[in-house]
Amino acid sequence: MQIQTSDCRLLTSFMIQAYNFLASWQLFPEKGTYENGERPKSGIYKIEAVPESKELVVYHNWVSLENNAFAANYKILADGELNHFDNHELADKVQATFSDSITFEVHFYKKGEVVLHVVHEIMPNGYLKITQQGKKEDGAAYTNSEIYHKQLSVLPYSASVAGALIRPTEEGMIKHKALTAMEEQTNMQLEQIRKQIELLALQAHEIQNGRTSP
Repeated sequence: MQIQTSDCRLLTSFMIQAYNFLASWQLFPEKGTYENGERPKSGIYKIEAVPESKELVVYHNWVSLENNAFAANYKILADGELNHFDNHELADKVQATFSDSITFEVHFYKKGEVVLHVVHEIMPNGYLKITQQGKKEDGAAYTNSEIYHKQLSVLPYSASVAGALIRPTEEGMIKHKALTAMEEQTNMQLEQIRKQIELLALQAHEIQNGRTSP
């Protein structure tokens, strides 16, 4: 019973630290910096927790400037230990650690060396900053940085083999069009809310001026 209680406490602590990251995040393409690869046209980054475990599933979908859709996903055990990684093309070992409730790091290892370091940070404004550090094919180091905001709705995700890139497909483009339409609808709703707030602020200002005028 004591072991079960201890495990429950550890799992609860893990969920508290992971909570801020467990969401679907939408990319701000213009806010990123890319030393390796091209700036995408749009992107979605989603982190899910596997029930009753410290496992996380990461989904990453993006669309290039040429409207080519790509997708990748992988599962990691975020216990701070060096664990086996399924996609040996990318790495053979992975280490995922939560420094606190706003910082989450992943190290990918291949033949004992770090080939990719990914830092997830929750910024003061609530945005998610993802920094990737690795090496190009010529051995030169690079740093890519991306900024995401939390989505207000659940969007579809294309399936993929862990870590594999998916070339453009008709299904992928249909989902991208659906994503774009939902983004536009959300932006319209936010614009309407903004205008309503501005109108209410103006009315309140006029009422206040009416009270203070002689």
